[in-house]
Amino acid sequence: MFQLGQFILHSGQHSRFLVDCKTLVKSDWQALAWIVSQHLKFSAVVGVPTGGLQFAEACREYANPTKLLPVLIADDVFTTGASMEGMRCRTSQPVIGCVVFARSPCPSWIFSIFHMVAL
Repeated sequence: MFQLGQFILHSGQHSRFLVDCKTLVKSDWQALAWIVSQHLKFSAVVGVPTGGLQFAEACREYANPTKLLPVLIADDVFTTGASMEGMRCRTSQPVIGCVVFARSPCPSWIFSIFHMVAL
């Protein structure tokens, strides 16, 4: 899941390490979705292609389809936030976001399950 090397991230940034969520299996995504359900309430889920699609699929089990709740935007790894902001702009309803790993601080509308801390 974690790799050391020379990587160009989806954001275009260069990094010495990679968080590769492709190694997660269905039961991992289900456990992560349950964690999200304990902290966030949402009416529907959209995933950021392509990394957030499996996460979104697992989170759908916990959606409560009422118009009174925001839509959850799900992604695997947060680096700059550009992908999440892009999805936010394309959604006409109120939104909240959730990522599995955050490589940098998230804006207040995005919850991260795991995040890097400054050393």
